[in-house]
Order: sequence, then C-alpha cells, then structure tokens
Amino acid sequence: MLNRLKKILIGGAGTVLLMSTLFWACTDDDPTLAPFSQALEVEIIAGPDDGDTILNNAFFTFEWRVVAKGDVTYQVQLSGVDASPVATAEVSREYPGQPAGSYTFTVTANSGSESANDSRTFTVGDNQGPPTITIMGARGSASSGGSGATPAYAPGKPAFMRWTGQDVDPFGEVAGYRWRTTDADAFNDFNAATVAGFDVPTAPGNYTFTLEAMDNVGATSTATLAYEVKTPTIIIVDDKPQGNPVDELNEDQFYADIFQGFSFATWDVATDGIPTIADLSPFAVALVYSGSGSAWWSSIGSDYPESAVQLSDFVDGGGRLWVMGQGIMEDISGGHANPPTADEFESVYLHLAPATGDSATDASLRWARAGDFSGDLKFSFADDALGDPVNFPRITIDVQSGDVENIVPDSGSEVIYIGKGGLGDVVGDVALRSPAGGTGTQAVFMTFPFFENSAIHASLNNSRVLTQEIMREMGQ
Repeated sequence: MLNRLKKILIGGAGTVLLMSTLFWACTDDDPTLAPFSQALEVEIIAGPDDGDTILNNAFFTFEWRVVAKGDVTYQVQLSGVDASPVATAEVSREYPGQPAGSYTFTVTANSGSESANDSRTFTVGDNQGPPTITIMGARGSASSGGSGATPAYAPGKPAFMRWTGQDVDPFGEVAGYRWRTTDADAFNDFNAATVAGFDVPTAPGNYTFTLEAMDNVGATSTATLAYEVKTPTIIIVDDKPQGNPVDELNEDQFYADIFQGFSFATWDVATDGIPTIADLSPFAVALVYSGSGSAWWSSIGSDYPESAVQLSDFVDGGGRLWVMGQGIMEDISGGHANPPTADEFESVYLHLAPATGDSATDASLRWARAGDFSGDLKFSFADDALGDPVNFPRITIDVQSGDVENIVPDSGSEVIYIGKGGLGDVVGDVALRSPAGGTGTQAVFMTFPFFENSAIHASLNNSRVLTQEIMREMGQ
C-alpha cells in the first residue's frame, strides 16, 4: 500500500491538485470561512404614507415588519398623541380620529444591543363641521322640517323630546348631547341620551327646548324647538270603566300618549261622576270614549229630547265633540226606538237618516248593515253584532269612496275614515263628521274604541295620526 501511495504522490501535477482540493474541502475549522451576519431592520408597511393628508376623524392603523435574528421588542410613538414611546410586542397599532394638524409616527425595533427605526409624517385635514341634529317633538313637530305644529301642554304636564344626530365628517362621531328645557334653565352635562322627559313649566307661555351636540374633536351645534304651555282646551272623558285596575291604568296612559302635544285635562266618570255643562263649557273639544257598559252614554238616549243633556248643550254652545266606542250610534238605554226618529240625539247631531235598509221612506238614505243583516231594523254598523273588539276595523286616513257595509249619512254629515283589515281589505266606515265639508268639524262619531282594539295597540302611530287629523279639523 505504501508503494501505491508513493505512486499517487509523484504521479503528476493534476493528481497533486486533486488531493489539495480534497483536503481543503474537508477542513472544518479553516480560518478563511466568515460566519453570516444580518443587520436589524424595521419597515412600516401600512398606514398613512409620508406626506399624506387624511380625513379628519378617520381611524388609522400602522403596521410594520422586521428583519432580525433573535427576539425583538418595539417602541412606538405618534407625536402629539403619545406623550412618550409606548412599548409593545405587537406589529401594529390603531389610532382614533385626530384633530387637524401634522403628525409623525415612529417605530423603533430593539434586538439585543441593536436598534433600528422607521417613521412617517402625515397631515390630518380640517374638521368639516359640527354634527347635524334634529329635534322631534309631539304632533310631528321638528326643529327642521316636520309638521310645523307647535306642541302644547297643560301646566306641569310631562313632555318628551327626541332627537337624532350625525357628524358631518365621514369618519366622525357625536360624542354627546346636552339640553335645557327653557331659556332660564342651565344645560346638563353632555351624555349619550337621545330622548328627554321633563315636566313643563307651571306658568302658561311660550318656551324653547334647546339641544347642543358635540363631536369627538369638540365642535358643537345647536337646535331649538318651541312649545307652548296653556290652559287645557281639550277634555278627555273616560266613560268606559275597565274591570281590571291595570287595564284602567293602561287605558289612561294610551289616551295620554295619542294626545301627546295637546293641552288636555282628563275626567273619569267612574270616580268624578257625569260631567255637567259647567264642567264641559271651559273646553273647546270634548273626547268621550264610551260603550255599552258606560254610565253616561246610556243616559243620553232616555233624556233627549225630553230634557237637555250635557253633550247637546255643549255642541249647541260651540263645543266640538268626538265620541268613540261600541254602540255609540245606538240608543243603548232602550229609551227610544232603533233606528232613531228624526228628533232624537243621533239624528240631530249626527244628521243620520232615520231609515233602514228595508225602509221605503227614502232608499238613498238607507242603512247598509254590517254583516248584511238587512232585515234587522236596528241601526246597523255601530251595532254590537260586530262582536269581539278584535274584529273591529283598523283605522286609515283614506277618504270614503264607496265600499261594502257602508253607513250612509244624511246630507249634513259625511264619512271621513274607513277601516282596513290586516291584509288591506276594506271592512267598512269607522267615523262620521258633522257638518260636512272638511273644516270646522263640530262632531265626530267613531264606531269602535281605540283601546279595546288589539290591532290599534300594535299601531299606536296610526291612532296618533288619526287623532291629530281630527284635532286639526276641530281647530286644535
């Protein structure tokens, strides 16, 4: 073997070079091989660019990446926002919208003894303006737009104002609202509420509800809505006692809700007795919700015309009357014939023809009975044959144009509202007014009570709209 090795070593220049290369490649600790080394680097990869102008109030997020060996920690700072660098192990940081101005974001990466940083300078544009706000009061009133009606309240009665607001900046937000109920009051603290309930002043007069809204950079705006405090012009008479005390409370609240924004007083026949003409005469409008179980309405048929009754005296004296409830177009006392004769209360004040569907007196003034019971001489649509209140008509604000199951009034009055079922089908007339013509309405008789109709409870806005329409026709 030794002889063979000698032959290789002396075998020529090419062979010697091969062996030299072999020994170099196999040497692990050759001092000529330098170890790899990477300098620490950090780079911002997302967020406003250098020199950018961003929208006022716009949220923004910076993100960054790092090239390093070993563990890395970061410190970030947004000038004017972060008082000092903020330590973090994350690779992103979000900021809320900022006021107008110039800002610089800096991120510093630290790994062992090494440090590296990157930064961007950008501008936040000017605030485009304070929030826009709208106050909504009763009867469709509003600080801008709205019905133009001025809400009115009896002294000391509760009132409610609601509002909406939105910052004009695309990414802004309303930070809070504050309000005062009269010009003499102080503002409360800014908060997130969008409704205010309060007791109106006790002194009659004109007042202003003032609302301020502030956005998240401190810009504010103001809106106002006028309201009036005055002696009640409407009296709401409860002539339909409820068997359940809770229902009685709910009924009272229901009528207070639909008359929100009107100056009204209340009268409960069950506790206060039947009102006299002296009790009614201070008011311009009397609403009576009644029915077959009433104490007051059942007395009217037996008293009139033999003796004057309060409602006839009230109307004759210029008062406006609105009566609603099951049976209110009948003489439920049984004191007179149904249908009424020409001199009875229903004929005199409703101007209803004293004729029925099978009467030969005047076919054009006939009653077309609900359910087509044309042979029944009782007078028709308001009759209890309608049955359970859940089946009574729903209200709508459409004018009567000729449908089935109509009450046909005399020429002195007219049908003003029709009912619609849940699917939109017409189910008949629901209210008459007198005199005809659409203005100066003196009397409205409605063939169903609001509160007892479950569909009305699910549609309080419809009840309120109809109430406002009738009150307008009665000068309120």
